Amino acid sequence: MLIGVPKEIKNHEYRIGLTPAGVRELVHDGHRVLVEQDGGEPIGFDDGQYREAGAEIVAGAEAIFAEAEMIIKVKEPQPVECRMLRPGQLLFTYLHLAPDPEQAKALLASGATCIAYETVTSAGRGLPLLAPMSEVAGRMAIQAGAHNLEKAQGGNGMLLGGVPGVEPAQVLIIGGGVVGINAARMAMGMGADVTLLDRDLNRLKELDMLFGGRLKTVYSTKEALERYALQADLVVGAVLIPGASAPKLISRELVAGMKKGAVMVDVAIDQGGCFETSRPTTHQEPTYVIDGVVHYCVANMPGGVARTSTMALTNATLPYAVQLARHGVRAALEKDEHLRNGRRIWPSPRGGARAAPARCIRWVARSPPAPVPVPPGRPHCRRSPAPWGGRPGRRRSAGRPPLPYAPWSPVPGLHCTRRGAASWRYAGLKYAGSRDLPSARRCGCRAPWSSPRPDRSSARHSRECPGHCCPARGNAQDVIQRRPRT
Repeated sequence: MLIGVPKEIKNHEYRIGLTPAGVRELVHDGHRVLVEQDGGEPIGFDDGQYREAGAEIVAGAEAIFAEAEMIIKVKEPQPVECRMLRPGQLLFTYLHLAPDPEQAKALLASGATCIAYETVTSAGRGLPLLAPMSEVAGRMAIQAGAHNLEKAQGGNGMLLGGVPGVEPAQVLIIGGGVVGINAARMAMGMGADVTLLDRDLNRLKELDMLFGGRLKTVYSTKEALERYALQADLVVGAVLIPGASAPKLISRELVAGMKKGAVMVDVAIDQGGCFETSRPTTHQEPTYVIDGVVHYCVANMPGGVARTSTMALTNATLPYAVQLARHGVRAALEKDEHLRNGRRIWPSPRGGARAAPARCIRWVARSPPAPVPVPPGRPHCRRSPAPWGGRPGRRRSAGRPPLPYAPWSPVPGLHCTRRGAASWRYAGLKYAGSRDLPSARRCGCRAPWSSPRPDRSSARHSRECPGHCCPARGNAQDVIQRRPRT
């Protein structure tokens, strides 16, 4: 397989999809790898290292997107990159579609298959490709919070760990996942007074057994959230709902009541943020102030330590990249259900593309073809010769010409003619007899269409016919709107 690794173009994003070691593994497996020129230069991976690993250096991203069968990136594709994607191509990267419907629409229009790092699962119900960046972000959250607590940065001037005779800063961590536990470890290591909120009692028990009395674990309620947020000098939002937007846990009113100079670090900003006052920022301008509270909401926080993040991410994604390149996307997804869970967007057999269920995404597909006009005549329940694809069959009698089978119903909303008589009820039509049916249907029993008032023969037929599309069956007659006998 031909694999492309373009340079990241997001603001202050210096990570790259593969390290030279990862490239060497793929080349050794028999694949070609294209790396954009100077893609890893900012973090110490120069073009010479990639050439030694077996990669081909390409001058621009356009050539990579035009030739490569699989694109390996770090961050979600920007609009200019979405336009370069093509049908049949595989995109393997972080997507975070829930808070970005415009990106979702662009990817759907591209026709490419997109697999998101953040939704690939593991046997233990974890997220193995999100975990490395969550570890980095959790540790950086305390680092960034301690820095912004300094008075020169707009904070209240608290030292996170305090000194002998002076109490330490109060740290509140919302969420006990990978981000939360790494943030707690860093904060406790610096000597802060740490409180962690979560709604998973089993997780709280595990953290209590792990850290003992050094970490205060509290079951998360609205009352507990308000109480500890008002006391905190540093609040870390570490809530994640896979594939969906993060819930807004701290309201604007609660922010207004917090300490002046307190710092809020929203690690969930990639998923929309868990603070009502959160909005994405960059490493160039990482903070802003609302009601005297400093907000740190950098969307690509691990990009600040790009070398460590790139190496940690490659260690996690490389086995899946090898699997996709070795077997192809279809076979790899069939073999590995956890990798299949990461598939967010893929081509539709009806044309267009499908998107995995999410709160901001809908299935986008092409409209069905125009209805096929049905020639006049009495419909019957048998296979008939049809020039546009119907299978030939025998006529019931020589005096009654066969009616061509129409694959698409002329009634809007009734695409398939095999749906049975129930479809007509749902379409708001009244079934008054076989002459009122605008299209023919097929039934394996080769029985004629009967009136809505079945006689004895049709009643006998309903017991013998195995076809669900036949209106003579009892289950189909139950849903037909019949006229009363006169």
